[in-house]
This record gives sequence, structure tokens and C-alpha cells, in this order.
Amino acid sequence: MVYTREECFIDGLNRLPKIIYLKDGVKKDGTIVAREMKVIVNCGAYTDHGPITIRNGAFHASQYRLPNYKWDAYGVYTNEPCVGPLRGFGSAEAFGQRNSRWI
Repeated sequence: MVYTREECFIDGLNRLPKIIYLKDGVKKDGTIVAREMKVIVNCGAYTDHGPITIRNGAFHASQYRLPNYKWDAYGVYTNEPCVGPLRGFGSAEAFGQRNSRWI
């Protein structure tokens, strides 16, 4: 099956784009002792996957056991094509994959 560009937007799903603000607290020896994350998720239009994806990202946002951890996430509905779950479903972006924009 080969979609035209227009059909891709009508029938296909994209991953939820995220802007992630990350702040780490690190000791002089390199031990990470704190992490604060603020995540803004572009949920697109007419999607119900946004809250579930945000929740999943919170579970997988850190690969370390941290004594201090803060997660604030906001789902924003926009005038963009619908988005939906793909592999990783919320955790890939929080791990810092290439499709996230780190600020």
C-alpha cells in the first residue's frame, strides 16, 4: 500500500511531538541526585491518546533511581494532524530520542 502525501495526513498517525525542559542536579563526582522535567506535548487535534502518553512518559522519564524527581507535563490540543501511539508509547521521547527537542 502506498499513500499519497495527503492520505498520510488523513489516515496515518504521527508520534506526539514534545518540548522537554530538563534540569539535573549533579554532585561533583558526577552522581545525579535530582531531576526536574517540564514537558509540553502537542496532542494534535481530536486525539484521546495525549493523557495516556503523558502518563507513560512520567513512568519512564529517568533511567536512574533519584532521591529528588519532579515531572510537570501539559497536553496541548492544536490545529495539527491527529497523533497516536507508536513504539514506546510515551517513553521514547522522555528518554531523549532524536524526535524530542531538548532546551
